[in-house]
Amino acid sequence: LEFEMEGGGSRKRRTAHEQKNCEMDSDGNVLPGQECCLARKHVDFQQLNFSNIISPMAASITWCSGSCSHSTSFKQLWEKYTSKIFDDGTNGERCCHATESEPVNLIFLSDEKEIKVERVFDIFAKKCSCS
Repeated sequence: LEFEMEGGGSRKRRTAHEQKNCEMDSDGNVLPGQECCLARKHVDFQQLNFSNIISPMAASITWCSGSCSHSTSFKQLWEKYTSKIFDDGTNGERCCHATESEPVNLIFLSDEKEIKVERVFDIFAKKCSCS
């Protein structure tokens, strides 16, 4: 038995979780009342008086922000009910956090005046989620 589909293939497949970017004000602050989203702000280390940082001199820092009020999956509902059953004090409240991040290599001048390279983790969030 064979089936042949006609005209298929033109629909875009929805990803499991498309990352939502936060809406920001003109000063680079996250606008209030948003669901979990990825925030981005350009930071110039020289303007912040981090004179010991050699590279990068500036970066677009990303982090997760926003509320987690919608229960859209079985896992989220399950966590809410189990927290009530086991009385862990969270009351089923969820928080927005990074599920994927990217490290950065920071080149800086140490207190001993030596050039050092340090890999800094969790400074660039790539994806955010509630749990």
